[in-house]
Amino acid sequence: MYLHEWYGQIKPCKKILDQIAESGGFSIRGEFSGRSIDSSVTVVHKKGEFLFSEFPGNCSALVVSSIQSFSQFSSTSNFFDEIIKVSIEMSEAMSYALLFASGTSDVMRSILIEKYGFEEVLGGIMNPHSGRENYFLVKRLKVEEIK
Repeated sequence: MYLHEWYGQIKPCKKILDQIAESGGFSIRGEFSGRSIDSSVTVVHKKGEFLFSEFPGNCSALVVSSIQSFSQFSSTSNFFDEIIKVSIEMSEAMSYALLFASGTSDVMRSILIEKYGFEEVLGGIMNPHSGRENYFLVKRLKVEEIK
């Protein structure tokens, strides 16, 4: 089952995701489904939003993106924690095996590794736009059979 099917078409699954999102003060806005295995939802909060997508071409992993700016300042760090907690909970509820994040911020990398158990799978890749090094992190999730 693809992410957009969870959210858009199957009512009990939509209810589960909405409940998880609402527990952190978020809501889910819209979904996208591409021509192949490519789907995503936007998760919204009054402080900002982030994108939750299936790993392109692979429906066993999710990517949480557009979150780096929320890890930079103490005034947003609680919001960043909520983003990560909701992302992990939603991923586990849908039985995805992996959750990926990437960025250039050492602050975000430290938080994700030390506090949330992410592992760095690749680092030192030069970002041609910013001139900074990118890294890629993964969190292995507790996968249970969907009932």
